[in-house]
Amino acid sequence: MKRVWTADEKLNEAVRAQILRYAYIFLDFIAESFYVQFDYEKDLKDIMLVGSSTNYFYTSASDLDIHILMDTSKILKVCSPRVANDFSVFLEEQFITFYRPTTVGRKMDFIIFHDQCLKEDNESYVSDLSDPDTKRHASLYSVLHNEWIARPKKYSKEEIQQLRAETILVYSKMKEYANRVIKEKLPTQAAHNLMMQFTKDRMTERFENPYKDYGPCNNAYRIARRTGLLKKLENYIKDTLSRS
Repeated sequence: MKRVWTADEKLNEAVRAQILRYAYIFLDFIAESFYVQFDYEKDLKDIMLVGSSTNYFYTSASDLDIHILMDTSKILKVCSPRVANDFSVFLEEQFITFYRPTTVGRKMDFIIFHDQCLKEDNESYVSDLSDPDTKRHASLYSVLHNEWIARPKKYSKEEIQQLRAETILVYSKMKEYANRVIKEKLPTQAAHNLMMQFTKDRMTERFENPYKDYGPCNNAYRIARRTGLLKKLENYIKDTLSRS
């Protein structure tokens, strides 16, 4: 990450410029898709770098995870909160696929955070203009303001070793369950349920451990994505459905 951060722990200006460039392209893409127009002076709250790239858990393969906090009330005037949430997730995936944003050899993932329609556990939506990311991330860097919101904690060697051991255990179980679904040719619903469980486990972990950006479930999920295990399950579902 030496190319991302300077010696005085500030974001490299070239990296920052590239993140901001793609962030505004992404927001224009979102606005056009919903047929609305953002006023970035008023509606944009922050553009934040989160995850492994802002703490001591990054690797040579770490992506740059960028969360954008917006006042999305204009979107909610043209559609329901649920549609806004689901369509935004789809648009995020399409943006990454089409633009393939990168900087200094690192992939960038963008998420727009709906400050007006945060999804609760009971499936309801609430209005909350506060920054939800500061409540659940161990480290946060404001790309927009070029300053730390929450500085990372350096974990001990023992803590890192424990995390790695737990990650290996979780990933081994994920791999075992996935291979069983494919080998035994279980119904596609079983594959769907398994992938949903993977996502549920990592989201639960993130909200239950606000002082750690990545626990074993999240790390195992990233390994599964990087090694092609998730793609293997997706292809199994597609192949099975195409033959039915």
